[in-house]
Amino acid sequence: LNGTKQGWNGQMDFNLNYIKNTREIWQFGNRMAIEYLAHKHRYLILNNISFIKAAGSDLVNKGFLHLRYSYKWNLEGRINFESFEQIQYNSVQKISFRNLAGGGFRVKVMGNDTVNLNLGVAAMIEAEELTDHTSEFNLRGSNYMSFNWKINQKVSLKTIWYYQPKFSNFEDYR
Repeated sequence: LNGTKQGWNGQMDFNLNYIKNTREIWQFGNRMAIEYLAHKHRYLILNNISFIKAAGSDLVNKGFLHLRYSYKWNLEGRINFESFEQIQYNSVQKISFRNLAGGGFRVKVMGNDTVNLNLGVAAMIEAEELTDHTSEFNLRGSNYMSFNWKINQKVSLKTIWYYQPKFSNFEDYR
């Protein structure tokens, strides 16, 4: 997303597959990205659920819901303030529940109709409960780089990389 069209923008995808051969395989997925842009304010909702079960075992069972608010002081400027909240689970990685909340700044390094590169720097609070019932509460950084390249009308490349170190131990990162 991150367009310039005022108002609501978004997309939703759903998939459901069932395969029965020598094994029974169930697959479900849902992806959603909805954005509301009003002058200097941007509201974003991201959702992603993925579930694959084969022969009674979870191969993939994860999901997240991400809410983000951005404020741009100067519409022609390159710097945004952002705040976010995210909840997620991932049974294969043994995460029963993870909650993140934080805020920081996003800088547009370059941007035009074809290529966009953004860097973000934030601080966040992380609360996590694992499937073995242990829990952690951490203060982390949340640094990212997002890159979007619209190659042509039908093909685009989008990637986002995160580095989320614990403030008390930078060797412990996500």
